[in-house]
Amino acid sequence: MFEEKTKWSLPDAVEPVSGAGGNYASVGPHMDAVKALFLAEAAAGWMEEIPVAVARERYGERLAIASLGVVEEKEKIRAIHDASHKVQVNHRIRVQDQLRYPSAGDLRTIMRERLAAGVRSFGIVGDVHKAHRRIKIRPEDWGLQACQLSPETVWLNRVGTYGLASAAYYWSRFGAAALVRLCYYLAGPGEQVEVLL
Repeated sequence: MFEEKTKWSLPDAVEPVSGAGGNYASVGPHMDAVKALFLAEAAAGWMEEIPVAVARERYGERLAIASLGVVEEKEKIRAIHDASHKVQVNHRIRVQDQLRYPSAGDLRTIMRERLAAGVRSFGIVGDVHKAHRRIKIRPEDWGLQACQLSPETVWLNRVGTYGLASAAYYWSRFGAAALVRLCYYLAGPGEQVEVLL
C-alpha cells in the first residue's frame, strides 16, 4: 500500500546524540504557557518531568535534549521539538515507507470522476486534536525526545511530538489502519467511499 522510501532529506548524523540544544527565543515570551501545556500533557500521561541527573543515568548517550521553539497559532501555541539541529535525532530516523499527502488536486479529481459517473457526493472534513501526540513511544526512546524549560529538570515526551521525523509516519499508519478502514466498515461493502488522510 505504501511505496518504499529510498532517500531522505537529512544526511546521516555524524555527531553523537547526547547533548542539550538550548531553546529558541520564541519560547521566552511564552514560557508560562509552555509550562502549563507541559503540565497538562504530563497529567494526560504524555510527558514526564525528571531531574537532569536521573535522565542522564537512565538514558546515558541516548539522552538528546533538543531545542524548543514556539509557533503561535490563532487560538493556541504549539511547542516544536527541534530534533534536527544540534542533537541530530532526525538524522538517525529512517522510516520504511514513503508518506503521501493528498492535495486539493486529488480531491478535485475524485469529485470530477464521481460527477462524470453520475454519483452524488458530499465531503466531510475533520481534524484529530493533537494527532501526533496520540502515538505512544517505547520508554527506551523517551530520552531521544527530551527538552528543558529549566536547567534542573528534563521533560521527556512519552508520545510522538511535533518536530520528530517519525511522528507523522506513525500517525499516518495508525490513521490508515484505524480511521480509514473504519469508514469502509461503517459504509458497508456496496458503498463507494473515498477517504483522503
